[in-house]
Amino acid sequence: MKNLFRHMWARGMTIITTSNYRPEELYAKGFNRDQFEPFIPDLAAQCPLIDLGGETDYRKVDVSENSDIFWHPINADTTASFHKTFEDTVGGNVTSDYKLPIPLEKRHISVPAFGTDVRGAKVARFTFNDLCVSNMGRADYSVIAENYHTLFIEGVPKFKPDLGAEFRRFISLTDMLYGKKVALHLQSEVHTEQLFSDGLMSADIDMDELWGFRRCSSMLSEMQNPKYHHMVWLMRNHMLQESALKL
Repeated sequence: MKNLFRHMWARGMTIITTSNYRPEELYAKGFNRDQFEPFIPDLAAQCPLIDLGGETDYRKVDVSENSDIFWHPINADTTASFHKTFEDTVGGNVTSDYKLPIPLEKRHISVPAFGTDVRGAKVARFTFNDLCVSNMGRADYSVIAENYHTLFIEGVPKFKPDLGAEFRRFISLTDMLYGKKVALHLQSEVHTEQLFSDGLMSADIDMDELWGFRRCSSMLSEMQNPKYHHMVWLMRNHMLQESALKL
């Protein structure tokens, strides 16, 4: 990074970038950070800091607590409502244990159940274990997000203080679904605002995990807002055009 930036500056290029971190916080626990530290004063001098932080998280404004989009806790009633909403959405016509191929790779993703809604959009149902306990990554989540307009995810637990791989996968999954504007229905052990509360109490939490929690919590707040579900249809039609996928 430092060599790339220095070559661009040497050629008179103007660089505008965004970050969750101030220059002195970058790569805080990175391997061989001492080799990166001499670059920090250059970055601060060449890219003056403009603080865009604010008090209001607009993703959390006007979130409905009474919608049948997210459910908690995990019990017989919420499980029944979760499954009924899925079946109503796909009209009862469900394909089970579908093998979703991954382009250019000789493997597939197991989709426990999927169908189509009244608009012809694909709707899939997974458990948390299917997506985050299994060894999956961003490439898998991207294929899922591009193939399914709506996702139902069942059984998301409250994360333990040792957040671990399951937490990182859940963050990556949420990032991908939000970025590609997938409509999400989710059943969790606690309200999404409390999913990471135990982890935040850990003395060992690092800055990346802290920002991951904040970003994920913020996105989940918007994704349970009916307004998000209303805008998904139009945005996906533009974002996932065949021509755009090949750019």
